[in-house]
Amino acid sequence: MFTPFPRPLLNLNPPESNSEIVVAMCSNRIASLVRSMCVFFGLIVVSTVVVSAVPRFVFVANPYDYTISSFFLDESGTMFPNGMVFTKDKFPATLIIHPNGKFIYSASRTVDTAPIYKIDSKTGWLTETPGSHFNTRLRSPFSYGFHPSGKFLYVAGRGGGVAGFRVDDKTGDLNYVPGSPFKSGERTRCLTIHPSGKFVYASNAYTNNISAYRVDQSTGTL
Repeated sequence: MFTPFPRPLLNLNPPESNSEIVVAMCSNRIASLVRSMCVFFGLIVVSTVVVSAVPRFVFVANPYDYTISSFFLDESGTMFPNGMVFTKDKFPATLIIHPNGKFIYSASRTVDTAPIYKIDSKTGWLTETPGSHFNTRLRSPFSYGFHPSGKFLYVAGRGGGVAGFRVDDKTGDLNYVPGSPFKSGERTRCLTIHPSGKFVYASNAYTNNISAYRVDQSTGTL
């Protein structure tokens, strides 16, 4: 259940310190994902920050209190608290927004499933979708990547492997692409997709290498 907050002024221009909050903006409907950060936001350790450009909402994963916070971002870069949602899974550590700006996907590194939330375009509040908590078929999902078309979502699992899903852009629901999950090295961590959408790359911590895949543009299979 989403808990709205009043909107006192909150300026994220911190004084010089060893902690840093990074918000990546772009001119398209979706902002870049800032992965695997560990910064202190008040008393909450922040893991991931994502930004939806129009309207400008900021969403923050707070792994140690099991919440996702929402903020409104004005043109000056000032952020206003906008509420939070308590996740059913512990340690929400990864967030990504669909290119259409309607849905946000979370991942918990302690379970194999992950929630899907619909973003209210007027308020920025989050509501869990009926198809939420899909089974990734991976142990400990670690990072996400969207195909540039928005048709496919790829997930790297910390236990190894890359899963692929076809995305319903109206409901946010996910369905496995043929053959998913796909083999990788050990302890797969980060995942990125070539801007052309033709290739997926995943880094493997224990085998110290990168798995590369060619994307079937019609099915999403790797």
